[in-house]
Amino acid sequence: MLVTPRRTALGLALLSFSTFVAVTSELLPIGVLPQVARGLDVPESTAGLSVSVYAVLVAVLAIPMTVVTERVPRKTLLLLALAGYALSNGIGAIAPDFLVLCIGRALGGLSHAVFYSVVTAYAAALVPPHRLGRALAFAFAGASLGSVLGVPVTSLIGVQLGWQASFATMAVVAALLAIVVVIALPSVSSSAPEPGTAKYRPGRGLVPIVSANSLVYLGHNAAYTYIAPLLGLAGIEDAALGGVLLLLGVLSAAGVLVAGVLADRHLGAVFIASSAIVAVTLALLTFVGGSALPAVADSAVWVLAFGALGPLITTAAVRTGAVSDSMAGAVANSASNVGITLGSLLGSGVIALGSLSAVPIAGAVFAAAGAVVAIAYRAKFRRPDTDLPSLAP
Repeated sequence: MLVTPRRTALGLALLSFSTFVAVTSELLPIGVLPQVARGLDVPESTAGLSVSVYAVLVAVLAIPMTVVTERVPRKTLLLLALAGYALSNGIGAIAPDFLVLCIGRALGGLSHAVFYSVVTAYAAALVPPHRLGRALAFAFAGASLGSVLGVPVTSLIGVQLGWQASFATMAVVAALLAIVVVIALPSVSSSAPEPGTAKYRPGRGLVPIVSANSLVYLGHNAAYTYIAPLLGLAGIEDAALGGVLLLLGVLSAAGVLVAGVLADRHLGAVFIASSAIVAVTLALLTFVGGSALPAVADSAVWVLAFGALGPLITTAAVRTGAVSDSMAGAVANSASNVGITLGSLLGSGVIALGSLSAVPIAGAVFAAAGAVVAIAYRAKFRRPDTDLPSLAP
């Protein structure tokens, strides 16, 4: 359908706010973990499993759920996902024990498993192909704001009013957003290809693209999962840690904006450069990590480069034309979560061997491998000629 520029802008803004709600809901327990543990009488390590259930469900179910729902209208599916977040957080707000909390979190994880495929397909349907990278960066900017702003705000609510109030707040926000989406979001059709059409073309480079992404995510998360103790090695006190992490979060969000500016015309080059910078800065952190200022400066460049990768890889996956837009989003999302999970395990394994300071160099090896794969398959990142915008006014 034809969507006016004003409706396109409104649609992308609503998608961005939706990703804000999704990521804030996903990470909410992190900011209130001690209160949840005390309130439900479980150890903090056990309370932390309420976050893990999200990543596991997304990694396992993102692709199969996208297959099952691919012919459902995108607006309907987005509304169902938002309703799932509202119900998930609502259950969390009234959970009498940890089991009920996990049931609510599992429901949120099911919503999250299909959410990014919906957002990817929606953004692709709202804009012409040559503006896809910028559109995805704008839509995904809300995810960065969720971790930078949403988690601290819900944490403050939890401290002041109790952890249940944090969940209740997000339940209300998700429900209100769903109402706005019903009224204001332009409808688009399903992105599922018809059988036998040229839209569905396997073997177009999707596997090497998402493999490169998984490797870089693996390397990044091996170190970033343990960023607090790594900064502690640099002499950064607990009192200053929150401010440093906030700075890094803001820079990661800025990386998304950089991707939006450059992705549409320089997709492969920016992905390769970002991956290489992540690898180099991780390696450098091993050598400068003993001093506060060099460690923070190095980490700042690291997260700025990494922040760009999310919209870049999703744009690249869609452009291959190997699968439908929604499936491309699901594959990219699943690949990222595989990297996140394996990265945390890698970091944990290196630490178990007795060397926290060696975690960044271990991560750098995998990030560099991802950059090498991207270089080897750089032609797969190129925009098809048919995507080039017309020079006519």
